[in-house]
Amino acid sequence: MVAFRLDQEDFYDVMEECAEVLDNILRVLCQRLRLQNEKMRALTTGEMVRNEPG
Repeated sequence: MVAFRLDQEDFYDVMEECAEVLDNILRVLCQRLRLQNEKMRALTTGEMVRNEPG
């Protein structure tokens, strides 16, 4: 995994200039939100939750 540190203004500039970056960020955030929703559902219903995606 490669990580970069950007301040807020630079981050917004990257999102405006490169739609692929924005698409990937949204994809990852949506995956994480879905996983957290599954975990919350499992906690309230007693179900097993699948492992986090690689």
